Amino acid sequence: GAQRGRLAFGLPWWPFQWRGRQRRQVPDDEPLPAGVEEADRPLFKIFRGLDTDGSGSIDHAELRAALARLGLPHSKEYIQDMMEQYDHNQDNTIDFQEFKQYVNRREHEF
Repeated sequence: GAQRGRLAFGLPWWPFQWRGRQRRQVPDDEPLPAGVEEADRPLFKIFRGLDTDGSGSIDHAELRAALARLGLPHSKEYIQDMMEQYDHNQDNTIDFQEFKQYVNRREHEF
């Protein structure tokens, strides 16, 4: 099961203190984009926090910065491996649906 204050897949629950750029706040009443269900709002808020440039996807630099802040592996090779596993449309970014698949897969590992 999940520990208090942590998601089941091991990442600390947001918000946490970012060093450097501030993560973007997502109001609870903000309309969700097409394809994002209300049940996914908490996960979408995390995704938006990682998408620091507001592009709607997480690129290599954003992924590396997030992993580094969490104290997780973030080498160039590790990031490339993650992208190869989860960037299903091969656009060199992780969109919300790909992020959701990653989280769901990680939750089942624990």
